[in-house]
Amino acid sequence: NRLAVDSVAKKHDMYLKNFHATGVKHVVDRTVPATAVHKDGSLIAAEISVREIPVRGKESNFVAFIRATADDGELTAALKLGETVRDLCEIPIIMMRDGVVTFFNHAAELQLGHAADDVVGGSVNVLMHPAVAAMHDKIIADYLKGKRVGIVGSTRNIQAHRKDGSAIDVQISIAEITSAGDAPPYFVAFLQDITTTIKLERASATVNTIIDQCPSPVIAIDSTGFVVKFSKAAQQVFGYSEDEVLGKNVKMLQPPEIAAKHDGFLAMYRRT
Repeated sequence: NRLAVDSVAKKHDMYLKNFHATGVKHVVDRTVPATAVHKDGSLIAAEISVREIPVRGKESNFVAFIRATADDGELTAALKLGETVRDLCEIPIIMMRDGVVTFFNHAAELQLGHAADDVVGGSVNVLMHPAVAAMHDKIIADYLKGKRVGIVGSTRNIQAHRKDGSAIDVQISIAEITSAGDAPPYFVAFLQDITTTIKLERASATVNTIIDQCPSPVIAIDSTGFVVKFSKAAQQVFGYSEDEVLGKNVKMLQPPEIAAKHDGFLAMYRRT
């Protein structure tokens, strides 16, 4: 905050809080005029570009690129720094403009098997499932015409294609970076491999189906005695619905003399 003028500094924490709460981008992914404060107290006319750097399992980090409007050399240095930051990011990042790849970081190379030199300058469609690639150009054209298709600013699961032709399930988030004047915007795609997650979900769905088809009651609990699975047969035998039991201590299904000792049994089991 000490680098900003008082009128901005007083509201900066609120701006961040609102962004984390709503995800609405008023400054992030945009270039806006600003006034910075020099150490000696003098004011610096500048342009500021703020980029979001996702961090898996944590709140995002932000990188601000500041250009003193009288010195274009600072912008060049900032852009180089931005590319370095994106390359160090563990999440695959792809930048594109008019459907052409302009940036492909190292994490994207590792995940998709393409070298950046082979991808940058070519169509982004080569990274997509053919069915998606066939529609991609129209989706972008419609978006730029003002038909705001619900892709930019959202997160969705799709299949991407590696260089070897194999498919990979990814979660993709796309952000738009507006350009000065009438220049077309850039789009930035952040990818996350969810192959293992999808396999686990499918396996879990299979197990749940088998349990629910079992004629004998099946009750699964965690190490502290709380119910995590309550089969259809169990619902019929005990008369409780699944919603009434899940997350509750299994003692509710036991006679008082056993329920009184059950937590002790589990504690002893965990210790021994």
